[in-house]
Amino acid sequence: MSWRYAWGWSPATLASYEAGRRGLRVAQLFDVGKVLNLPPAVLLVTATKAVEVLRRLDTDVERWGQVSLFLNALDGDE
Repeated sequence: MSWRYAWGWSPATLASYEAGRRGLRVAQLFDVGKVLNLPPAVLLVTATKAVEVLRRLDTDVERWGQVSLFLNALDGDE
């Protein structure tokens, strides 16, 4: 299935989003993530390693807390 059909976008609209000539609203970003089965945060990063981490964390609040605790320990925060 073509992405543009999932949202009812014309080819010109999709091309504008892809080229960065048009911005997505937050609600649209969530819709895109849902159709692609990805956490919306993944759509905002370009680093491949960061994408994999975000996919693994997704909406697991406990994991987010663990990562935060780990990063705070590395930074020496309490």
